[in-house]
Amino acid sequence: MTSRTWRWDPAVRCECGKRGCLEASVSDRLAERAHRDGVIGRPYVFDLVDDAVAGSPVARAHLVERARVVGRAAAVLFDFLDPEVLVVTELGTNRLPECAAALREEVAAMSRASADAVLASSFGEDVLAVAAGAVQLDALYADPLNVRNPVWQGV
Repeated sequence: MTSRTWRWDPAVRCECGKRGCLEASVSDRLAERAHRDGVIGRPYVFDLVDDAVAGSPVARAHLVERARVVGRAAAVLFDFLDPEVLVVTELGTNRLPECAAALREEVAAMSRASADAVLASSFGEDVLAVAAGAVQLDALYADPLNVRNPVWQGV
């Protein structure tokens, strides 16, 4: 395994054809880059997080840096949208306290928002499945008898 730490690269090519897009830089494709660099054996973000939780300093550094980049993006949104709270559903932030701390530090440093306004999700590893289900349930609960409801139509 290499000791090279991932850093946000504005030259990363996105699927849209542009370079430096936030999605391309901080998405789960981070695991592909970590795999290419020899940090993890397979290109799966779950492996990267598991290795970081198990104590791999390089895997941990990758996830902390990603949390910092997300924190900088969140700081812009805080100042633009002024939400009361931001609930983060990212695996590294949910499982590694230093990722949550890094994200909060960036928000506090780059925004008028308080670091206390950034919370890790309480849903744990199943957060993405729960979030996807929540969208469907919201539509159903908003108007349960509407036959044109997207939930009833299988959307």
